[in-house]
Amino acid sequence: MDPKHTILAAALLTAGTLSATTIRPEKVKCGNCGEENTVTVVGSTNQMQAPDLDLRPGEMMRSTLRYQVTECKKCHYCAEDIGEKPESEAAKKAIARPMPGKGLKFRFVRAAEIMRAEAEAAGDKRDAAKKHCIAGLMLLRAAWVCDDEGKSDEAAGYRRQCAAELEKVIAFKEKQDGELPRGFALMLCDVCRRSGDFAKAERMARRVLNAKTREQRIAELQLELCRQKKTDRHTLNEISKPTPKK
Repeated sequence: MDPKHTILAAALLTAGTLSATTIRPEKVKCGNCGEENTVTVVGSTNQMQAPDLDLRPGEMMRSTLRYQVTECKKCHYCAEDIGEKPESEAAKKAIARPMPGKGLKFRFVRAAEIMRAEAEAAGDKRDAAKKHCIAGLMLLRAAWVCDDEGKSDEAAGYRRQCAAELEKVIAFKEKQDGELPRGFALMLCDVCRRSGDFAKAERMARRVLNAKTREQRIAELQLELCRQKKTDRHTLNEISKPTPKK
């Protein structure tokens, strides 16, 4: 990659339409140790395909997964933006521990470990829930990497860890708002189903059955997939449209 130029990572998907993802190098000072790093950031992208039921985007955004976490070359601080300073001593201790492994999925795992430490150290419950959410999404991305590598058992393990983080977010939002956060519930439902925890997936789906039309159809699809014990990928394209009222 020539660092002097923005890179066109993809081009024509349909005749006469230029739909491209662009990436560019950017210098970032590590918020933990101060080391200057050159990272790759996404300048623009698009989604020409339906997302999965866990909201993993379709192409071309799908192929930007490798750019959704960065790592400091010196201290191995991992985050979506390593320019942001760690907020707690617990997070700094997490950064100081050895990396769990090499490669993209382990950068997501390390980012999740750091954010989980931030969440547990947070004094404000809303802030803690936000950080648990970020930790969960980082673990889900680690699972996506495993999906792409064909490592289904490892992906299931990261999904189970993701579910534990999302459950904390749902508990906070439900207590705060007095109602189930359906979007999070449906994401948790798919995460649980794809990890093989069909009982929990079914419970979450049933709680959304009385929701708005589209959410109810997603819940119905999840229940059917759970009945069939399916753990594979499914997308929002599979949600049937409601029958028009006469």
